[in-house]
Amino acid sequence: MAMAMTHTPRPLLATTGASTSLARTMGFALGPALATLVWSISSYEPDGMRGAMTLATVLSALSVVALVRMRVPGKQAAVAQNQRAGPCSKTHAEAPE
Repeated sequence: MAMAMTHTPRPLLATTGASTSLARTMGFALGPALATLVWSISSYEPDGMRGAMTLATVLSALSVVALVRMRVPGKQAAVAQNQRAGPCSKTHAEAPE
């Protein structure tokens, strides 16, 4: 959530907060449901639970890969920070004369 909020323009902060909250809530709901589904397909055998844990591990690894690829290099991060700050946050040195 912090990464999404950091890279969001100021007018869209509320929308981004709501979207990330929805995604997190869906994860809390769907995670156990998918694990139970995988486990039930195997008739609740231990191998099914291993499959469910493997699925959870793979999905977690994919989310880490997605986060790493979304990192903004230093120069672009400064631009994003300035976009989010808005026109009222300029210092005296940045103000036009």
